[in-house]
Amino acid sequence: AASLQAAMRRTVRRGISIGTVVDIGASNGQWSAQVEPFFPKAKFLLVEAQPVHMPALEAYVLRHPNAQYVLKAAGEMEGTVMFDAGDPFSGQAVENAAGQSVIRVPMTSIDTEVAARSLSGPYLLKFDVHGYEAPILKGAARTLAECEMIVMECYNFMIGEQAMLFPDMCRYLDGLGFRVIDFSGPLWRPRDEALWQLDLFFVRKSRPEFSVNSYA
Repeated sequence: AASLQAAMRRTVRRGISIGTVVDIGASNGQWSAQVEPFFPKAKFLLVEAQPVHMPALEAYVLRHPNAQYVLKAAGEMEGTVMFDAGDPFSGQAVENAAGQSVIRVPMTSIDTEVAARSLSGPYLLKFDVHGYEAPILKGAARTLAECEMIVMECYNFMIGEQAMLFPDMCRYLDGLGFRVIDFSGPLWRPRDEALWQLDLFFVRKSRPEFSVNSYA
């Protein structure tokens, strides 16, 4: 099955241990809520740029004492960034500041936030950032050194100025030491039923699964 729950069950059966889940592009916490039962002892850090989600995130951390949140955009370094907040669930950092829905938000790096909270690995990094993956990965170099899994929303179309198509993202993460082991949530666009996006699960290239090339 291609559901998130099925992919997480396969993850647990592989014996992958996670100390901290970093949910980048957390919106209202709905993804973390689905994943938490699979890693009940892990800490969760929810990173979200859009202020509209603050009440939901406040409520989420009250219900989940193992969770914290930061209301900033993730990026390569600390600072500010322009953000298209027109859709609460499809926002993205942008270089062009034009448009009524574009706001300026504070920006931080994953390494900064993880260190500030003394969150320990191994890490799972989840990306739902609509084309802004590369700057965030650059700002997570120390975290990636102890990362066991990346779950990334990847795209079959150029949805932003800095976006990478999913084959390009696979090559990019291969250079960082990760390979695809699973996927979930494929989405087809209604206009022509072309594959629009899917969530790819990346793990270390050194995983034992990749030492066997036969099907059986």
